[in-house]
Order: sequence, then structure tokens, then C-alpha cells
Amino acid sequence: MCTCFTWRKEQILVAMNFDNNTPFSVSSKDSKQFMIMVNGSPCFGVYHKGLFINHLLVDSNGKGAYKRGKNVVHTIKLITDVLGGTLGSEQFPDYFREKEIVNVPNHSCHSMLTDRYQQVNSLLHDIEHLDVQGAFKILESVRQAEGEWKTAFSMVYSHKENAVYYCYHGEYGKIQKFELLSFETE
Repeated sequence: MCTCFTWRKEQILVAMNFDNNTPFSVSSKDSKQFMIMVNGSPCFGVYHKGLFINHLLVDSNGKGAYKRGKNVVHTIKLITDVLGGTLGSEQFPDYFREKEIVNVPNHSCHSMLTDRYQQVNSLLHDIEHLDVQGAFKILESVRQAEGEWKTAFSMVYSHKENAVYYCYHGEYGKIQKFELLSFETE
């Protein structure tokens, strides 16, 4: 299961462990977006205006099954529109009021926090200041090192720096950095 958390105090950080057993790739050709792709489709990422979205495979709870309709949007379109800049945060209230979000056929995908959230929540509870390195230490403490779904990718997005820091396969000593286009540039 994946772990994702947001820190909103003196700075904004979004951190995520992607626990995965499927080939994936990093798409960083466009300085407006940083995306993780699975089977050619966006799985999660950051748009340069400070938007993070994830789209992760989970067991179905029976809701959100694929269907077509005038005001129905499937999850791949949602994530593509957010990471492509077509759908901005100022549009979210009306968008989510007017649209029904459904899964793509034969899948169940959701933005989610898993049961390890309680562990992360307790780690965050007593922290007054958190930086990128500290966020990676938290991700490292909850990473999956055993079993079918190992942590394949970890990332921290720094809103202040408008940059994504990331590493592969729990190699937290080999963190890379991707700088997104500035907020003002379009």
C-alpha cells in the first residue's frame, strides 16, 4: 500500500511512497509537470502551479464503477486534466459539484491514504518544522521492503521551491531533483 502525506505549516510539502509491482516510468520532459506513468497512463504527479494528484489502484468498494454520461468523467481524464493544466484549483468546486468521477473500465482507482497513515500521523504530530530531508526520513520509516508491493519510488514535492525530489527503490541516499517551471510562467 502507498503512503502519502501533506505538511502545511511554515512550508508546504507533499510526500509519497509508491509501492508497486508493475513497470513504471518518470515523465519529466515538460517543465510544467512531473508525472509517474504506468502502462502509458498518468498515475500521480505535480503540476507547476502547485497541484499534486495521485491515482492509485485499490480494491473496489463497489462505488465509482465505469459508466458513460454527459457529466461523467473517468479518473484518467481527471488526472490528465490536472497535470496538463486544463483543470485548475480555481475550477475544482464547480467541477466536483457538476461531475461524477468514475473509474476506467475494469479498474478501481482512488486517491488514498492507507492504514499506515496512522503511523505517519503520529510521526508528524510532534514535529514543528519539516524539510525535504525530514519528509524522506518519514517515508523511509514506512517504506515497504518485503513482499509483492515494495516501495519502488518515493517523492517529496516542495511548494516553496516548486521542485520534486525523488528516488527509486528505497535508495534514500540517491535523491534526485526536478525543478518545475515557475508559478508565474505559463
